[in-house]
Amino acid sequence: MPIDLDFDRKVSSTDQPYETLEKIHRSIYLGLYPHSLCRKLCLVSNGKPDDPLLFDFLRWSFTEGQVYVSPTGYCEFNNAEKKLSIGLLN
Repeated sequence: MPIDLDFDRKVSSTDQPYETLEKIHRSIYLGLYPHSLCRKLCLVSNGKPDDPLLFDFLRWSFTEGQVYVSPTGYCEFNNAEKKLSIGLLN
């Protein structure tokens, strides 16, 4: 769907629609996609989880589970976010 990126109330040639989900993800990463249309999805725990199932789920979410993120329309964690998050679990 075309987005009025320069807020001039019309979709012009400078407001190129994104043809693929990868291009949208790239523009979000570069900060080109309108900030008001995206948000971070966070996984939060009160300290290091004691429940082994929860711990395993969080670890899986930052590793093998990332393959399921992009096909559902979300952006994967970048390498720095993955390393930081896994480091907090260890």
